Amino acid sequence: MVCTVENEAQLRLAAATCGLKGIRQYLFVEEDLGFQATAFATEPIYGERRRAFRKFPLWKPEGAGVA
Repeated sequence: MVCTVENEAQLRLAAATCGLKGIRQYLFVEEDLGFQATAFATEPIYGERRRAFRKFPLWKPEGAGVA
């Protein structure tokens, strides 16, 4: 599952929220972009723990669903 957020601040908040819920995660920070956070990954999530992500929309590539 790939979720999306609006900006870096929301990305960092989402990663921190996962940590507070006991979900192990890793924040990817790009040194060549001024140490900007660009993504984070979590441990595999199953069952009720998936609820931590319910407020985040799924990512859709541009043009998806356009025939």
